[in-house]
Amino acid sequence: MTDIACTSLADHLAERRNNGLVDIKFYVHDEGSATPEKVCAEAGRIFDAIKSGSVEALTITDKGPMPAQG
Repeated sequence: MTDIACTSLADHLAERRNNGLVDIKFYVHDEGSATPEKVCAEAGRIFDAIKSGSVEALTITDKGPMPAQG
């Protein structure tokens, strides 16, 4: 990764992983014009907004009982 936004995002996610992050997903609406650099920059803006308190992070926990398999 040579793009500063992607390097910054990788550093941020490594820190979150050290604090218990298990999984994260980024859904891209327009795959045709998306580039790794654009996705990294947008994710960075989202994390900056969470950090500044402009938005609230959504936390989903899967701590309920597992459904029966079969």
